[in-house]
Amino acid sequence: MAERAEDKIVIDCASGDGTCTRTVARRAREVAGFDVSEEAVAGASMTPLPENARVTVASGEALPVPDGFADLYA
Repeated sequence: MAERAEDKIVIDCASGDGTCTRTVARRAREVAGFDVSEEAVAGASMTPLPENARVTVASGEALPVPDGFADLYA
């Protein structure tokens, strides 16, 4: 996944503890991680995220981003 993210805007659905979000952020232009679990997002936020990454509580069925926002979905 990280290899395909080079210089792309990526959405990480079910981002959990943020491990994938952090890994993808090494290559991506921007990563937006979403998870329905407030606890998971809080846990992911306990370790600083890269400047080009964020995690938010949201359902994959109703992401708070406009259509066409991302180049790649994980």
